Amino acid sequence: MDTCLRALYPAPSPIYSPSFFGPIKQRTKEKGPPKFLTATKQDFSTTFQLIYYACIINFTYIWGPTLSLMKEITIDYALRATWQAVARMYNEEAKNFETTMAIGFTMLSIDPKTGTPSTALGPKMGMEATSLSRILKSMEEKGLIERKPNPADGRGVLIHLTEFGLEKRKDSKDVVMRFNEVVKQEVDPEKLTHFFEVSETINKLIADKKIYTKNTSNH
Repeated sequence: MDTCLRALYPAPSPIYSPSFFGPIKQRTKEKGPPKFLTATKQDFSTTFQLIYYACIINFTYIWGPTLSLMKEITIDYALRATWQAVARMYNEEAKNFETTMAIGFTMLSIDPKTGTPSTALGPKMGMEATSLSRILKSMEEKGLIERKPNPADGRGVLIHLTEFGLEKRKDSKDVVMRFNEVVKQEVDPEKLTHFFEVSETINKLIADKKIYTKNTSNH
């Protein structure tokens, strides 16, 4: 109510000084003593009607669109917005170790003991070969990985972490584990179980191509 009053009366008028507890003094340019107007019950009724409608307008046009938007949040928006927030957080933390989130996840995807075939890294990380090649080249330049022939495949290559890479991998693992620990402390285990169930269902629907079919309609 106080907000609505300030909206209706942001400052005393140069002509009228409204008061709910006494007469309204009318200031004019005419000479002589000031004239006084007595506020009637009808005046008060009209005033509070104005305040009432002002509150409705304030809620409808200022808060209405916000509440409407909240109701229209889609599943893909929630997923995308959450992951973008997590990615920003990881990249900010990665700066403390002079690396990036992409390099950190790549190190975590490489087997620390036996190495990982270069052809298996892309599918494992859900990354295209071109993007992965750029990351691996950067990691090799930084001394994080080394390429070795794959004994099981004469034409294949295994990606191994160097000693320096193993140290950085531990840093990356600690960062990820810290995030998981904090979330588990704040979220009920049952809710986390449902979260993983929903994630699994979404992935299965996409993998089985059950979302967009030839009969899918845009209407």
